[in-house]
Amino acid sequence: MLYAFALSVVAGVTVQVFGLFTMDRLGVAGERAAELTAAGFMVNAFALLTTQLAILPRLQMGPRALMAWGAGLLAFGVGIQILAPSLGALLVAQAVQGLGAGLARPGFTGGASVAVRPHEQGAAAGLVVATNGAGFVFSPLIGGVAYETFGMNVPLFIAVAILAAMTAFALISRRLRNIVVDEPPPPDPTNP
Repeated sequence: MLYAFALSVVAGVTVQVFGLFTMDRLGVAGERAAELTAAGFMVNAFALLTTQLAILPRLQMGPRALMAWGAGLLAFGVGIQILAPSLGALLVAQAVQGLGAGLARPGFTGGASVAVRPHEQGAAAGLVVATNGAGFVFSPLIGGVAYETFGMNVPLFIAVAILAAMTAFALISRRLRNIVVDEPPPPDPTNP
């Protein structure tokens, strides 16, 4: 749940500052800024959906690997955004962030599911859903306030630090290391 909360904070921060960041980095405002921000969000969403619908089913990864790769790719995408000199680079940053989120979310959702007993599944699912939005309560402090007070890159550096901690957690957690995910049974050749 701590991982899920941190991911929610990072999602809130990156969403909140992307429009401002795009305006400041590219020197655009008004309608043009709204168009470019919308394009970035569309690329992010497309990458996330593609990851979850087309890539994830082909990967043989358990919750630990999904959480580590997801947070790592998100951090890489935020790093690209920090350095992005152009709209193209900002769109690549959004695509990589979408890819990371597309791995991280199923990772912690699956991790929460396999960490509890069958009779606790409903409670775990409820906590996952609640935690998905909880970070948005705190992200304005890191996003908007830090952006205006300390500069446009500061909220993104904070996001990278949180994501690095999330990646380390996923890699060193004994509880995640001990999760064994059952492999799906091989297809039955007699049942098309």
